[in-house]
Amino acid sequence: MRVFLTGICYITQFIIRLSIFIMTFLKNYIKYTNISKLINNGGQLDIGYIRELDSYIVASDKNNIIWEGKNTYESLEDALEDAEFGLKELNDIHG
Repeated sequence: MRVFLTGICYITQFIIRLSIFIMTFLKNYIKYTNISKLINNGGQLDIGYIRELDSYIVASDKNNIIWEGKNTYESLEDALEDAEFGLKELNDIHG
């Protein structure tokens, strides 16, 4: 009986962790819709200081850089929000 209960505990912990992962993914998908759209369409978001561009975060489509952020941010969240806003502006202009 004890082994059975231990197995149930491990399964329960796994389900809880999986649920948290799914909820976090959905929250970020909803929060960063334009970043998600970029990535789902084959683009990418490079995060980390890029000396040649003097930028910390850069969005690119399959061929070109389409948006560059600032060279520093207070937090990763600030950088992602800036990228989301910049990509939204591009989508509003270019459809």
